[in-house]
Amino acid sequence: MSPQRLKKDLVVISSAGHDAEFAHRLKEALSDIYEVWYYKDSMPVEHNGWDEKIDEALKKARFFIGVLSSASVKSEYVRQEWRWAVTEGKHNHGLIFMTVQAEPADPGHLYGGYTWTDFYNRPFDVALAELRSRMRHALRRKITAAVDAVSNTDPHRTYLRTLWSRISTMLHHLIISSLEADPIDLEMDSVDDVVDDNARTQPFVDLMFKRIGYGEEFATLGDAFAFYERRLLLLGMPGSGKTVTGLMLIRDAILDRLDNPDAPIPILANIQSWDGRTPLVDWLNSYPYTPRDTIDLVESGKALIFFDGLDELSDHTVMSSTEDPYRIHRQFMAQIPRNCPVLVTCRNEDYERIRSRIPLNGGVLLSPLNNDQIRRFLGRVPELFELVQDDPDLMNMMRTPLIASLFAFTCERMSPENRDRLINNKNNAQLFREELIAAYIMELYKFERRRRPENTLPVAVLRLMEALGRVAMRNAANFMSRTNLLSEGDLNLLSANVEERRKIKEIALQLGLLQRVSTSRYKFIHLMVRDTLAFYYSIKHWREPSEYMDRYWSPALALGRIKDPRATRVLRTILKEVQSAIVRRHVAQAFGYNNDRKSVPDLVKLLADPEDDVQAAAVESLGAIGDPSAFDYVLPLLRRSTSPAVLQNACRALGAFGDTRAVEYLIDMLNNEHVSVVQQAALALAQLKATQAAPALRKKLSTPEHGATSTVIEVLGRLNDGESVSHLVRLLSTETANKIQDCIVDALRRIASPDAVPALCDKLASTEERSPDFRAKVAEALGAIGDTRAIPMLLEAITKEVHEATYSYNAMREALLKLGHTNIPEPEYFAEDVDSRLNDTNVEDLIDISPNVRWDAADDEDSDTDRSRGTPL
Repeated sequence: MSPQRLKKDLVVISSAGHDAEFAHRLKEALSDIYEVWYYKDSMPVEHNGWDEKIDEALKKARFFIGVLSSASVKSEYVRQEWRWAVTEGKHNHGLIFMTVQAEPADPGHLYGGYTWTDFYNRPFDVALAELRSRMRHALRRKITAAVDAVSNTDPHRTYLRTLWSRISTMLHHLIISSLEADPIDLEMDSVDDVVDDNARTQPFVDLMFKRIGYGEEFATLGDAFAFYERRLLLLGMPGSGKTVTGLMLIRDAILDRLDNPDAPIPILANIQSWDGRTPLVDWLNSYPYTPRDTIDLVESGKALIFFDGLDELSDHTVMSSTEDPYRIHRQFMAQIPRNCPVLVTCRNEDYERIRSRIPLNGGVLLSPLNNDQIRRFLGRVPELFELVQDDPDLMNMMRTPLIASLFAFTCERMSPENRDRLINNKNNAQLFREELIAAYIMELYKFERRRRPENTLPVAVLRLMEALGRVAMRNAANFMSRTNLLSEGDLNLLSANVEERRKIKEIALQLGLLQRVSTSRYKFIHLMVRDTLAFYYSIKHWREPSEYMDRYWSPALALGRIKDPRATRVLRTILKEVQSAIVRRHVAQAFGYNNDRKSVPDLVKLLADPEDDVQAAAVESLGAIGDPSAFDYVLPLLRRSTSPAVLQNACRALGAFGDTRAVEYLIDMLNNEHVSVVQQAALALAQLKATQAAPALRKKLSTPEHGATSTVIEVLGRLNDGESVSHLVRLLSTETANKIQDCIVDALRRIASPDAVPALCDKLASTEERSPDFRAKVAEALGAIGDTRAIPMLLEAITKEVHEATYSYNAMREALLKLGHTNIPEPEYFAEDVDSRLNDTNVEDLIDISPNVRWDAADDEDSDTDRSRGTPL
């Protein structure tokens, strides 16, 4: 994958007219990555200012490519162009002079010292791959030199150099640069309904115009980033190139800063190490490798932040599947800085599970590689593409950039016999990926060993994979198995021997199998690599009792979390051969994680286990699988068991089965002495839409000491129980706990009874001390009820909103619109200068198709003032 510059680098091709066909083909081959200037296409024949046009192109160019042929070495015009290019290159250190050989010719002493790429004696595609590689490496050397030469007057010069070096190291491992594969520009499509429109950073423009861009296609991330005013969510499947694409953008941002001292300072942070307690900006300021003045840069809008890996964020306080694992993700999204450029990456499947919308301007989904991109990527080894293109299964696998990278690197180096064995697994995608990753690690190890003068490494490859496998197993077995975050303590599992542990860690980092996230945190290069290592380790060590000593980690749990299709068979074997209560509990949990209906009979048997912990795990897994055939085995637990864990998991499972025969039993559970059981029984009744449970639930409101009040309120709202409104209104006026107040307002919004309007208006009038989120909740409830009596109070409240509370302002605005009131006052920070800005603005610019033009038009007059108030740049 190539650097995705916001502006493509310009390439000038110089050739004799005799070579026009070759030059034009070369131009077309390079145009997907570069802007190419060729005189026959870029300048009319009758043009008189020949010298000026060529001189202008050379001053803008990054590359000059001379086409070497018998005609070009004889042409005085061509030789003059080449002399200009050599001279310009000496004065303009950004110009890179290169030559390509189209046919045999003697370049003479002036150009004989330049290395040329031979297109005459080799297939065009093979030579093109070499030329691309040379261009990429030459550009990297030039850029690195430019970064090293950052002006001493730039206060961030040391930081920029360090960031550049860090990104280059990460890309070295992620892209597998030793392959010299063709660069790939990933394509992407805009995605509807993934961002929070109420949190858009252009309120002035958005009050007047609808957002456009749904259905847009973008050739580069830079195009999408610019289109959405540099606040973007980047989604993609595992291995689709999210991190690499984001790193390229940040690397370009460094170059932009070198060219323009007013450009924002790029900041890179892996989200997964945020603890959820430290304010996000404070955490960013203390994050390793960030500038010392990060807080000032963010608050002034002078930072460009890349938050990588939203899907890998985890709340380490969550130790049970009954808790919400995505609460911390929503907390993160709520704290994203609103006044500076931001890029966030996330797996698209995980983003849907978060059940919230991120406060950015747009979202794009990385597209799979197309056939031409795969062909170019495998251009160094053409026989691999010939093999792939005739096999639909292999071609589909290659559409994921990570798999294509591993496949190209590995297959180029492995023996024909091993390659055939790997490809024979193509009909089993899981097995193919595992075999490919294992083979990749082997070949990577051999490659590194050959580079060493002594032709050896201090740790054998099988020992390396074994040690990393144990760490991977423990990490994969974690409740938040997507975390992929390792501490120094986790790496102690590599070996009991301190010296061997140091060597293994060093080699793993050198090979790129592990990456350093911060001074004391690490991660596997990819979850696919971690899961493969974890699977092999678990299969080898599942019989060992010592691997089950910990409550939260074991080979059985890892097999369930990985969701390998072979896991059910292995787990059954573990259950049969390893006799231990903790092993039975782990296997029961793993069955649920793996979500395989074939394991239901095994779980039903475990419901009769003598240990409550095992029963609780088994019934929880039956609920996770959701197979109704287990209903008759779970229902008796409500009568038979006295364990709170078993009872609450049984309630949850009965709700998941969807069988209304459970309703009367669940209503009885509302009287249980344990709060957790009452909560799960109530939630199960809501899931079954059991409106007949409403009287019993209302009765619980009169005994708030039971501790399940917020859950009962939520369920009454979900059941749309109109008779509970008077109870809820009365409780709203007396309850002081913020959490319960929030639940009451949400329930009243769901029920949408006009009887709640006076109480909600009173609450809106007296909540200056409460958060903007609560005011927004009240406004949304009033809008959902649809009673026009709320209009005066909403109008009074909306005029009090200030710029820090745009979310609550937009909620009130939407409520007023739903109530049919269109004459909505602007918030205070708009009203004072809206008229002057309209008078001085070109109205045509305000309706331009480009969001950048629209925003610039709206922001021309008071950009400095707006910036100080938090309005985006």
